[in-house]
Amino acid sequence: MKKNILLLLALVALTSEAFAQVKTNSDYYNQLNTLTTAVPFLLIAPDARGGGMGDAGVASSPDANSQHWNAAKYAFY
Repeated sequence: MKKNILLLLALVALTSEAFAQVKTNSDYYNQLNTLTTAVPFLLIAPDARGGGMGDAGVASSPDANSQHWNAAKYAFY
């Protein structure tokens, strides 16, 4: 009797473990999947000029904040 109960418990534990990652509702594909990074403050523009242009600092002329946008602009600084 003990073996049957242990076998049943093991079987239930293994099958519930196998389906733990499956989401069955239809709203799963319509949800927003946001990614959280470890250092989100690095996405903030370091200068007012690049932030004011909508984070388009790559198209600006070379200045002291070029490393954030495009380090290749240092050759022209």
